[in-house]
Amino acid sequence: MAALRPDLTLLDIEMPELDGIGALRAWSLTGPGAVVVVSSAARPGTALAAEARRLGAAAVVGKPSGAFSPDLRDRQGDAILRAARHAAGLPPAGEGR
Repeated sequence: MAALRPDLTLLDIEMPELDGIGALRAWSLTGPGAVVVVSSAARPGTALAAEARRLGAAAVVGKPSGAFSPDLRDRQGDAILRAARHAAGLPPAGEGR
């Protein structure tokens, strides 16, 4: 990520080796761009979601069906898109800039 310098990162919490909170903690100190957490472990209103926001996540969107959510696009796609556009400083979908 340091080499790519993304404008926006979608980050899960449950990952091998370094979890999303650890990655966010390290990234918030050195990384560019906004982070939107998309996770079943850090749904809005949970302690993990609050920690992600405290560490600089622009938004937290919950996965609807657990860690493996094949229905993610259908059930949360619009919420992810809204959060990502807002975090990246873009107008809502359908609005010109």
